[in-house]
Amino acid sequence: MMKNSLLTSLLTAGFLSIAVPQFAAAETEPDVEEMISLNRSIVVEEEFVRLGDIFSGLEDQADTPIGRAPAAGTTVQLEARWLATLARNYGIDWAPRSRLEYAEVERSSIRLERGELLDMIEQAFRVRGEDMDLDISLEDPQETLHVPRVDNAEAGIVGLERNEESNRFRARLVYPDNGSPLVRVELSGRAYELVDVPTLNRRISPSDVIREADISWESERADRLHAEAVTDPVQMIGKSPRRTVRAGTSLRASDLKEPVLVTKNSSVTIRYRNSNLHLTVSGRALEEGTDGAVIRVMNAKSNQIIEAVVEDTGLVSVGGHSTAMLN
Repeated sequence: MMKNSLLTSLLTAGFLSIAVPQFAAAETEPDVEEMISLNRSIVVEEEFVRLGDIFSGLEDQADTPIGRAPAAGTTVQLEARWLATLARNYGIDWAPRSRLEYAEVERSSIRLERGELLDMIEQAFRVRGEDMDLDISLEDPQETLHVPRVDNAEAGIVGLERNEESNRFRARLVYPDNGSPLVRVELSGRAYELVDVPTLNRRISPSDVIREADISWESERADRLHAEAVTDPVQMIGKSPRRTVRAGTSLRASDLKEPVLVTKNSSVTIRYRNSNLHLTVSGRALEEGTDGAVIRVMNAKSNQIIEAVVEDTGLVSVGGHSTAMLN
């Protein structure tokens, strides 16, 4: 509870004088209906607290201001001694029944959550022409900002400035955003541009070939993106990683290689084909090979070793000079 702010405000404003009250006598008859009563829980929306906010049953004095309201979203506790002094100074027929009697004054407020502030700042960037996805952070750790409630009013961001080298920004929250603002809050933080990059959506090993279905998109900060980072999925499709890669990982160009279509000691089909002849024979690869690579293979029938070009998974082809070796 902020006990002193409203009390200090009232005394400083000259509304009250300090005096020690006498509490109501115990023999007050409980059956007599009191015309003046204390409002124990008080919520004010205006800038000032008035006598009618604290006491019910007032007539001419109800609108009399006695001090500024507490800060938006905060509550002040008014104790029995202070309330008795207030009543006596304004000639109000009321006295506390005990020293434990009190009232609480709360300033009505609108809560602006941290997420709302970040959305407002991002929108302000878009208004000034920076139409990009941003990762925005505020330096103030406060999660909620309270502003006094004003009918048909909205908060706004003004004075937005950003240093492109450091990504630091400064701005000012004003509320209301038209006319004379009641609240001005300086904001500062960092705003980083986000870039969509292709990532793998499953674990991929060096023996796997990356397909279009293996690719998802994730946002990364541009300042953290490696210079060799793959940003076009076309660079990934049909390739294999040089090492096993976990799901959710972005890749660099150096992380990719041509897929191995033929592995060493694997069975292959050796094919010879021209316009007049099409022959195939089984064989064994003596080396691994990627698409278009020339490797040595052994004819499984004759055990002859020949050179062949890798065309597809488990498929190699030979030129015309090798036709005799296919027999």
